[in-house]
Amino acid sequence: MDSRKIIVFTNKANRRLKLQFWVKLLQIAVSIGLAAALLVFLVSRLSVFPYYGFYAYCAAVLSIIIFCIWNIRHMPRRKQAIAELDEFTPHNQLLTLTQLPADHQFRADLTAKTEKELHLSYQLFKKERNEWFLPKSLLISLGLAVLLLLSGLFPAAAQLEAKEQEQELEIMEEIVEEVQKQKELADSPLVKEQLESLEERLEDSETPEEALRELVKKQKELELQKKEKMDQDSEVAQHEAEELNDASSQLAKQAGKTQTALSEMGKPVAFDLQQALAANELAENLQDSKDSDAESEDGSDDESAPESSSDGEQGNSAGSEGEGTSGSESPEQAGSEEAGAGQGESGSGAAPGEGEGHSEGEGQGQDGEGAGMGTGAGAGQGSRELLTIPSRLGGGADPTLDNGELSEGAEGSFEEGPVNAERGTVRPYQNMVGAYSDSYFSSAQRMKLPPDLQNIVEQYFSAIESD
Repeated sequence: MDSRKIIVFTNKANRRLKLQFWVKLLQIAVSIGLAAALLVFLVSRLSVFPYYGFYAYCAAVLSIIIFCIWNIRHMPRRKQAIAELDEFTPHNQLLTLTQLPADHQFRADLTAKTEKELHLSYQLFKKERNEWFLPKSLLISLGLAVLLLLSGLFPAAAQLEAKEQEQELEIMEEIVEEVQKQKELADSPLVKEQLESLEERLEDSETPEEALRELVKKQKELELQKKEKMDQDSEVAQHEAEELNDASSQLAKQAGKTQTALSEMGKPVAFDLQQALAANELAENLQDSKDSDAESEDGSDDESAPESSSDGEQGNSAGSEGEGTSGSESPEQAGSEEAGAGQGESGSGAAPGEGEGHSEGEGQGQDGEGAGMGTGAGAGQGSRELLTIPSRLGGGADPTLDNGELSEGAEGSFEEGPVNAERGTVRPYQNMVGAYSDSYFSSAQRMKLPPDLQNIVEQYFSAIESD
């Protein structure tokens, strides 16, 4: 078979047969891969199987690869291409030519005759060997794909639980990655040791809430160690305090992100942990505000004196306005001013003596005798550390219960209208804010407020308690 033309046509037939083989083989392999993926989905619907989607994908790919490798030994060879092309050659000339010895006397004539008819033989071969698709395999693949789609659109309870476990594992991995990042950035052996111990505890945690609790606990420990280092005067201690502060700040931010992620999943953390997170966030905000105030003080010292003098001039002008309007007051206005003077005595202090003066607050002052606050709502200079607590009606004695039997009788009368109210007692603000917060926390557990609203109120009470 020395003819170049015969070699070209036999190579074309060989390539065509190989291409058809791989197309058909992949159709069967795809159906097998979809079947393997569907099997994984069925297992995930019966039991909790995290990352079942990933494993289904891996099962499908592996099934296709294994099937193709196993059947590669059946791929057509050159001899098979010659045999099939010879079926469309008259008198089996192509196959006879391949079996004749090289020095045979009829080889040259047979080669010339075969070259003339081989082009037509190849066209007939292409027309008859034109099978590219396997209908059964395509139908099976289509049915399996529909079943996979339905399983994804309508997940079972076990699959939903598996998705939640996937999210929880991702949250825990994010926490561990943040701790490892801070450990790599730290230079101090103390910080590295603390973060390594935290990493070990996180590995032992089974739920994101446990990991979050360990994270908050370690953040508080770093904060205490930072305060101890700041009390020391050595340069090494100050450097360690800075690194402890950076690590504590990053852990606090990660704790806030973790809490937000859990809330989005519909799994709010425990109440005591929410309080700790709210306190950390408040402390972080206060620290940021202090830093910003310290930076702004450097640029505002030179401008503070002119501004204070202008404020004084504005206060004097406001006092003169009050002097001008005091002579034309109505009785109702005078009564309101007297009430304002009473309030000024308890909260902000009155103008001294009977001489002329003006209010130190934001409202308009008034000259003359007395301590009137004018028509404004002056802030005053007094203390705001007291608040009024209403006293119990009927005295301060403990209530007594009447355990006697109820008798039949007429209903009691009910009268509408104003009732007498007693003036409350003045108590320090700091002594009573704890009672208000305890009352809220006890009622919040019964009301079951939404997590976002509960966090806002908790931050509010934490803020006023720290003040």
